[in-house]
Amino acid sequence: MKRNVQIVSCDERIDTEVIYIGKDSPGVFIRGDDCLSILQFRMIPRSILSDENIDFKKKKTILVIPYSGRIETGAVQFGKDWPGLFIRKEDLIVLTEEFKKENYNSDLLNKLILIIKNDVCGLPIDSGETS
Repeated sequence: MKRNVQIVSCDERIDTEVIYIGKDSPGVFIRGDDCLSILQFRMIPRSILSDENIDFKKKKTILVIPYSGRIETGAVQFGKDWPGLFIRKEDLIVLTEEFKKENYNSDLLNKLILIIKNDVCGLPIDSGETS
């Protein structure tokens, strides 16, 4: 099974937090071990979808990882650390709006779950799932 992981050169451990990868890629990085709870509960924790994470102006400090390209929502690996999930700011906004609905059925959340299973964790995709 081929995993699709964007590699970013970085020597430090990156925790689950709001980050900029280069100047063009704001978003939230979710460590691989935190991704497992997303798989288990099929939802993004509310702490990740907080107003502070959506409106970066409210954050006092934001980690900036040097990078020259644009990182898309998907699996990201920093240096030799395990892969995690990076969610771009515009996708965070969509997720936040969808979670406000009483009975949400998010295509974006389903896409993120497939990315976590296949690209972050390297698990096989069930026959009923599509990527």
